[in-house]
Amino acid sequence: MESGARGEAEHDKQFLFIAGITARSGTNFLARLLLAHPDVVRPRGFWELPLLTGADHFQAFYRAFVGGDGPGRVDYSFDEFARAFGDGFLTRVWDRTDAPSGVLLHKCPNTDGIEYFPLFFPTGRLIFLVRDGRDCVNSLLAASGYGTSGPNPRRTVALARLSSFWAKSARRILDCGGHARVVRYEDLHRSPSDTLRQIADFVPLRPDVAWLSAPDASEVRGSTHFDSSGDEEPGEARWESAPKTAKFQPVGRWQSSWSSVDRAIFAKLAGRELAALGYVDHGAHPA
Repeated sequence: MESGARGEAEHDKQFLFIAGITARSGTNFLARLLLAHPDVVRPRGFWELPLLTGADHFQAFYRAFVGGDGPGRVDYSFDEFARAFGDGFLTRVWDRTDAPSGVLLHKCPNTDGIEYFPLFFPTGRLIFLVRDGRDCVNSLLAASGYGTSGPNPRRTVALARLSSFWAKSARRILDCGGHARVVRYEDLHRSPSDTLRQIADFVPLRPDVAWLSAPDASEVRGSTHFDSSGDEEPGEARWESAPKTAKFQPVGRWQSSWSSVDRAIFAKLAGRELAALGYVDHGAHPA
């Protein structure tokens, strides 16, 4: 490749990162829809990395790198150091694709360390995928073996822990301000075409009529409630594909199984964050 063509290809490379509010928020679903766009690529191999989870340790590495008072030391700011790491990481990840340009998609099912994203990837695009915390916690409980409500002390402890975890992640998202795009799983489930069109404007992605008019949302993968036979039964995540039927109702599942105690625990630990993300208190639907 000649230098001019190489420079043009580098200019056409974009980085898009999806951070789910917690596991069970639908990042695999959103990623599958985005990867159907002809310009979106993913690296080969395992790609759901805890990309920013260790960012606090990176700060310690930076202090060790610039610390000391020996002669000839280079004065790097933390922003410069973080940007250098981010650029190097993206170079290696692009090497794991066969595409000279396009939108490189990466994702993580949590928001740990997300406040560092603008430092590591200042030109990257960040999408937060949020889901009603009660549905997230309900699905996480099912994946942990607590699929049904009832007087189970261990389930109650798990529900409280997961509710607090969801609320903490919600606060990170709320604190990130306007540089990221917040996408609701509920909107993606009900109207994938409209939601993908909004994402395409944000990235941006070139309009692709076939992609926007017929997103492949006909299969279910990774559900903790919907199995390959088309039945709704709580359990571990099922990663085999299952045709989506009218029985697949992932929005508001918690309402049919949560006791008044369950609801009160979640409201106490995460009710404020639930409302701040635009979910009404009495149901699972966004305001």
